[in-house]
Amino acid sequence: MLSKELLAEIGKIDNRDDIVEAWDILKRRHNQLNLKVARQLHIGQKVEFDSKHGYVVVGKVTKINAKTVSVKTTEGLPWRVSASLLRPAK
Repeated sequence: MLSKELLAEIGKIDNRDDIVEAWDILKRRHNQLNLKVARQLHIGQKVEFDSKHGYVVVGKVTKINAKTVSVKTTEGLPWRVSASLLRPAK
């Protein structure tokens, strides 16, 4: 969770160039976290993630892509998910 101080500093940004620079830093960090998680996954691994509708989706990894992981749910539906959203299924 972001601290109140950090949020206040972000709110003070008042020009486009600084916003673009901050956005680029966040994108790079997001990609680093995705790679870290993706390296720990393997094909066939059972994983889960929270859908944007609030329920937990369970499935198996079918492919590990550069930016996403392909998951086939227990119902047989395919999903492409950011690696950082995945966790090992219980």
